[in-house]
Amino acid sequence: MRTFFTEGTVFVCIILVCLQTVNGWTPPSFCRGYVCPEYRLVHAYENFEERFYNTSHWAITEIEDTDTGTLIAAYNKLDAYINGANELSQKIPPANPVAVTILKSDSGEEDRYFVSLYVPPDTSFPKPTDSTIEEFTIPAGTIFVRVFGGRPSVSNWLDNLEKLEEDLQSAEKQYNPLRQMALDYDSPLKLFYRHDEVWISEA
Repeated sequence: MRTFFTEGTVFVCIILVCLQTVNGWTPPSFCRGYVCPEYRLVHAYENFEERFYNTSHWAITEIEDTDTGTLIAAYNKLDAYINGANELSQKIPPANPVAVTILKSDSGEEDRYFVSLYVPPDTSFPKPTDSTIEEFTIPAGTIFVRVFGGRPSVSNWLDNLEKLEEDLQSAEKQYNPLRQMALDYDSPLKLFYRHDEVWISEA
């Protein structure tokens, strides 16, 4: 069962299940027993990781802002979709994580925000009954990842995205500053030993 919590964040309510293996790849423990995007660790730096991710697919919907109510409504819409609100009334297997994507503009326009749910590999994507939900693909490639915990909030996500950018600049890494993601793998009630991530793609 999945749910939301306060502080303008999107979270996953985890019920531990047996660890799954997909195509010979065993998801790491922070996936909390769910299937999650498959990757290969390229290098672990002091404050971030460089990972190579396989192509991944997401159910995504755009939002106007990151207020609590807006995030809750977006998540509930996506949750309804994977639980059968589609043209086939088909349920999609639950997976991790939930993500908020920020598309920044370099032309002075306002930033755009999206909430998305990861869709497991080899899963069909039936047409949603809600036309604001779309399929989104992240192509295979290198992603820089900062792992963190602490108080779950949007401000914490933004702070860690800023720190990741600083670390990438210090390491002289080439990255795309216009698309950033914050991902949650844990229950909103879990305050200790959390696993949250922010992602920035290689340029």
